[in-house]
Amino acid sequence: MWERVGGDPMRLLDTAEGQDKLAAIYTEYAETASRWRLPIVLFAPTWRANRDHAKARNNAKALEFVRRFSNCVGALMGPRGDCYSPQAALSREQARSFHLWQAEELSQAGFVLVSTMPSVSEALGILDVVRVPCLVSFVITAAGQLLDGTPLWDAIARIDDTAPRAPLGYWINCVHPRTILDGLAAQNDSSALRRIVGVQGNTSPVDPREFFPSL
Repeated sequence: MWERVGGDPMRLLDTAEGQDKLAAIYTEYAETASRWRLPIVLFAPTWRANRDHAKARNNAKALEFVRRFSNCVGALMGPRGDCYSPQAALSREQARSFHLWQAEELSQAGFVLVSTMPSVSEALGILDVVRVPCLVSFVITAAGQLLDGTPLWDAIARIDDTAPRAPLGYWINCVHPRTILDGLAAQNDSSALRRIVGVQGNTSPVDPREFFPSL
């Protein structure tokens, strides 16, 4: 969506012109689902709407806006730093403190997708403070590891065992579909595989670690 609106979609909510651009995108999504008689979940554009970037109540405003287009609306939460840079990831304690503000802003969401996470620690910190049902989505490598080096199945087991409430399921996003397939095959575990409920690939075949060659 960012590419289609030329920047952070949350900023578009501040102007009538911007809202029209967002409305056109959400309408297209909803109409496509209706045409093919498919269910659809629409996410409010809150991935970067944390306390570093958003004003008070902006998250609630985004949720209200998207509810115009679907009865099934979720919210997004992302890492504080760059999603491809595990060095920037917060510890669990740091994440708990930092993400509490947005978690409270999204308390009226039906559910939250904790998205594009490069590390287990920051995902756990978010889950500590979110009070609505959650899904967690990681960036992985072809070896089936998170960018912090944790094997995907170990990450799932750790979160399921130690989060206050286990996520509804897990996603993989922002890597090429071939990387997703290779990663799932490399870390094949039938019980953990059943916890993967969605994927969102992108078109770049580049290993995500190559975006930051020092990794």
